Amino acid sequence: MLIILALVTALLILVALWVAVHLLSSGVNAITSAYSVGCPRQVLPEIVAWLKVPGRGTILDLGCGDGRVLMAAQRPDRKVVLVGIENNPALYVRTKLWLWGRAHILFGDGLTTHQPSVDVVFAYLSPRMMAKLEPTFHAHFPSATRLVSLQFPLPERRAQHTILLKHGRPHAATLYVYEF
Repeated sequence: MLIILALVTALLILVALWVAVHLLSSGVNAITSAYSVGCPRQVLPEIVAWLKVPGRGTILDLGCGDGRVLMAAQRPDRKVVLVGIENNPALYVRTKLWLWGRAHILFGDGLTTHQPSVDVVFAYLSPRMMAKLEPTFHAHFPSATRLVSLQFPLPERRAQHTILLKHGRPHAATLYVYEF
């Protein structure tokens, strides 16, 4: 009887932890006060088409959230390396577990993390964060040849391509593509 009670208690604790992580990861980040807004699934094919990753290239998703852009970019016929950076602790844990073995999920601030071997960077960041990213982009990502930003452009640099997404939403309607 004690074993059954212990198992039920352990199960209830696991369910409570899962609910807590889910609720925390879908709300406001306690570190940055940024609200987590996921990329709409309807625009993922268009985003992936513009990432244009080389066959053995590396994609970095700044503020990867739940990893949906990384998963959409994964192709079984190519050896693309998927890297995400997330600074929301609960969302980081959830995404790291969900993408275990399929992507490298790092905890931290994408604007201070040095990733020297990245080919393409994807960002769905606020205008304030895009302004912070712009002056340090090449210092942190020296090998990156392309930046694809959803909704918010770099404030001082003109995008080579501005794409109105066919299936965009009011909060995710435009892609800005920068070639370096």
